[in-house]
Amino acid sequence: MNGQQRKEDGIQSVLIHNLDWMIEVYKAFLTIKNSLLTIEDVRLACYKQDVPEPEHPNAWGGVMNALATQGLIKPTPMYVRSSKPSSHSRKIQVWEKCHGKNVSNGR
Repeated sequence: MNGQQRKEDGIQSVLIHNLDWMIEVYKAFLTIKNSLLTIEDVRLACYKQDVPEPEHPNAWGGVMNALATQGLIKPTPMYVRSSKPSSHSRKIQVWEKCHGKNVSNGR
């Protein structure tokens, strides 16, 4: 098993163990009106919808991957700096909404 496969298996494991939470995240995602978004936009939508934090913080890492796998978003070539203080201004991916089209997640 290569590193990419281990990463994907880990993401799936975390999401499976947080399935009820992921359903609530999906509902919050649907409230986002912008066509371009980041994980921070999803987290903000979750906050506004009173979605609790996941049981494990790594679940956030699988959110965008899961949405992309479902064809709801696709990566753009753009990155922005995170505004979350604990992220120390790291670059984060900008994604584009696909409205459920079946697209590759580019990963």
